[in-house]
Amino acid sequence: MRFVDRSSFAEPQIFYSKRAEEARRQLQEFVFQADEKLRSQSRFFFDQELIDGAEVRGALLELFCSVCAYCETPVHAFSDKRLDVATDHFRPRQNASDHRGKSEFIYYAWLAYEWDNLVLACPSCNRAKRNQFPLRDKRRGRIGAPIAELREIERPLLLDPCHSDIAASLSFSPDGSVEGRNEIGDATIRILQLDRSQLVESRLRAFRAYAVALIDHHQRPHVEDTGWGDGWGSHVARFPDLEHGHLGAFALSLRNVLSPLDRKLRDLPDALNLLDRLTGAQKLDVLARYFGSARDFESRYKAVLLEASPKDGLARPYAPSRALDPRALKTANFPIARVSIENFKALKRIEFNLPAVVENPQLAPCMLVLGENATGKSTVLEAITLALIGTDEAQQLDWLLEDEQIEPSAFIHRPDVGNWEVPSKQPLRVEIGFAHCEEKVELSGHAGDDLFEGTPFPSTIVLAYGPRRFFRKKPMRRFRAPAYRVRSLFDPMAVIPNPMQWLLELRDEGRFDAAVRALRSVLMLKADARVLRGENMILVDTPQGSVPMSRLSVGYKSVVAMAIDIIREMFYYFDNLEEARAVVIIDEIETHLHPRWKMQIVSSLREAFPQIQFILTTHDPLCLRGMYQGEVFVLQRNTDDAAVESLQELPDVRGMRAEQILTSEFFGLGSTDPETDARLMRYQFLVRKDELSATEKDEKELLASELKRRMAVGESVEEQAEAVAMRAFTDEREDVPLVLDPDARPGRKAMVEQALAKLRLSVD
Repeated sequence: MRFVDRSSFAEPQIFYSKRAEEARRQLQEFVFQADEKLRSQSRFFFDQELIDGAEVRGALLELFCSVCAYCETPVHAFSDKRLDVATDHFRPRQNASDHRGKSEFIYYAWLAYEWDNLVLACPSCNRAKRNQFPLRDKRRGRIGAPIAELREIERPLLLDPCHSDIAASLSFSPDGSVEGRNEIGDATIRILQLDRSQLVESRLRAFRAYAVALIDHHQRPHVEDTGWGDGWGSHVARFPDLEHGHLGAFALSLRNVLSPLDRKLRDLPDALNLLDRLTGAQKLDVLARYFGSARDFESRYKAVLLEASPKDGLARPYAPSRALDPRALKTANFPIARVSIENFKALKRIEFNLPAVVENPQLAPCMLVLGENATGKSTVLEAITLALIGTDEAQQLDWLLEDEQIEPSAFIHRPDVGNWEVPSKQPLRVEIGFAHCEEKVELSGHAGDDLFEGTPFPSTIVLAYGPRRFFRKKPMRRFRAPAYRVRSLFDPMAVIPNPMQWLLELRDEGRFDAAVRALRSVLMLKADARVLRGENMILVDTPQGSVPMSRLSVGYKSVVAMAIDIIREMFYYFDNLEEARAVVIIDEIETHLHPRWKMQIVSSLREAFPQIQFILTTHDPLCLRGMYQGEVFVLQRNTDDAAVESLQELPDVRGMRAEQILTSEFFGLGSTDPETDARLMRYQFLVRKDELSATEKDEKELLASELKRRMAVGESVEEQAEAVAMRAFTDEREDVPLVLDPDARPGRKAMVEQALAKLRLSVD
């Protein structure tokens, strides 16, 4: 348990609604009705949405940092989605009972809709606490008394996470056990069953993980002020890459471990400063208490980082090996060169061959997949991601996502769109090959299989982002395991941990500068702009003034959040960003972006991370800028059987203007002006017709005049001169129909050549 300061946290707006006003009115009528006998024999049905609706639940999750207010167990550690967390009334909403189990029916019904009386509780604590609320002197406040008055009068034997001195009443040992330091602590442990064996084991795993972090972590943990004031309950240490809960308990365990070394220690910051002063051997000897002995610590510490599986509630080993070592990955230094996908969701069979190198040898080859909705763009990304992270991490991802199935039966192709329940009899297969490397990775599975088969381990460092790419304003924990780093692609509700706080607290000035270098490319900052660290904010400083990054547009913040997340991950494995190698997968790269930025986002990302292989999807042709020959793939459904296929022999996008991209084979548009297209088609029909009526002749002349006026071609003098020559040429040969068929390239070429020849003669 740790103190949580709710004084500065805004009360959910639903409590100010007319619905809440009416609910309180009805509750007051019930509590203060004249016939007490009738009241005692009646039940009041509370408005559960006001107590446990999405808005209140979300606010409690944020206030208590997604851990139980009583035992600090992360709420994601529970498997049953309906029971993973509860909205608990600290003072029970009815039938508050004393230490003997005697209850008083009306207490504390009038506080049912009071925000200050609501806390977040795990299922175990919620079930253990029930309606227990014993008082030391058995004196309850008056019926209807506001919560502030009750706090002044009553002396509960249960610690209030938001109003009690936790450190004065509880003591935690390095083995995860808890003891009371006074009557209140003893009662709290008994009421909430804080000494239950499963909870003690969970604490021990967390304590050991944090002890390992204090030995091995390259950065000092972030110390947070709880708001309590002074003493051991005033701070907790948050470890950015670990999410095991029990931070308050760990701080109090350090009091037990370190106080014998220095009796003057007053709080957690003092304790961490003491650890900083110890030698490595001394620190190991002290922290070995979490493992029983220094020898046991040395032999076991690399296997004690644990994470809880949200799907089965069982703790599973989380060893540092899940945070990859690029040196141990045979394919980490080689870009993807070939992707083959069979029987995977909408994709019956498709293959992509990427260039081994691109025109700019300083850049890793990339891949961009275009297409309309329902052509399988996201499916391609999912197949590549699952194959790259390996079958073991695919299983971890399945445990991680409560609302999504990551198993073959969920991804197998359905050949009959009219009978979706019947899966393909053939297995799904994904095979990825790498340039200049004989190694390949495979993923396969049959309908009905619970687990994928194939390459078990990750083959490279992979980060994957879905189309939302939002991040929370408040700090949140961030995992480095591969399954967590690709979660956003499969979970539309996943958010990116707030990157600004990490960048703000980055102590290594050299790395901060390196991060800024990359951000300058991503943000397309001018040479005279700077990125600075101000007080609690990152500033973009320009001659026109300073702007906090937090005030950038949604599009900017979305890209910045993703870019800093990539930077943070790369710094874990590499000491610079210029040589950092990974595969970064982004669905719908154009999301939230202004058209001007769409045209530069790919180039900017490649400039910021030159050796990272980006695999992207988009609906927007403007995002093609920055791609080289052979890196762009267009998906479409063929007209015969609606199977998804990839277009072949696409033109080189480099050098194309925006209008040319829009009207190229990439998107199959004749022009960006459908009305002009329609006039061209009608004019072509009339030119080809043998005999025209008087009305049709007038229409043809009118169309010719309108098309000449509308079709302003060319941005330069040369292009406009060519357009004039072409018009003159077609005017002389009115009987020659306009060639609109995109496959009739020889005819177009001849027309251009003749127009240019006429232009040259006129110049001579």
